[in-house]
Parts: sequence; C-alpha cells; structure tokens
Amino acid sequence: MNRDEITQNIINQLPPSEQVITPEIANELWWQDIRGGGGLRLSMAGYQVFEQLGIKKYVFEVAPNTPASPAQLISLNRYVTCPYYLRNGKKPSITLYGSREATMYALYGDIKRFVRAISR
Repeated sequence: MNRDEITQNIINQLPPSEQVITPEIANELWWQDIRGGGGLRLSMAGYQVFEQLGIKKYVFEVAPNTPASPAQLISLNRYVTCPYYLRNGKKPSITLYGSREATMYALYGDIKRFVRAISR
C-alpha cells in the first residue's frame, strides 16, 4: 500500500466528525516527508492519529548513544514499507506499524543493523 492509500484508509477510519480532513491536508500534517512518493515516517500529528485509532504497533527502544544519522534517516525513508515513528529524547524509540519490519527489527535489535539489512 502506498502513502496516499494509507492516508485515505486512515481518514476513512476517523470518526465521521473528523473525516472532513482532505487527503492533501492529512498528507501535510501526518507525514514527515510531504513530497510525492515520500517515505512513511509519521510526524507527531500522524503518530497521534494512529494512537487515537489504536492501530497495531510495535515499539522498540533505541540506544540513546546511537541516534539515527542522516544516512540512516534517508535509508529508513527509502526502504521501510510500513508507517513508522521515531521518538527522540531521553528514551528514544522506533514505532513500527508493520509486523514484517517489526520482526526484522527484533531479529537485528539495533537500528544500525536494521537499516543496513533493509537497504540491501
């Protein structure tokens, strides 16, 4: 499923009073990369919508001393095929909304190795 289909699917799951949002506005609010064909990294607003709807998620802690580098962010943007959210701060984490990617991340257990594996 591409980002436009995911966005429309999420809009359809919203309560009727909130379904007035257009796909264009939702795209700008919910995704980090708003360019056409951009990746599936969620913004804080997108993450909150996914939380509101109770969409199945898989959360993994990321070691605080290994923040995602620009190269890793680009690889995640390019190769992750499910929506995901990166949380920064004292307890950084990655939230994946796809079981395939979550299984891969659990196997590798580290964001650097996960990025290396998905970008092959």
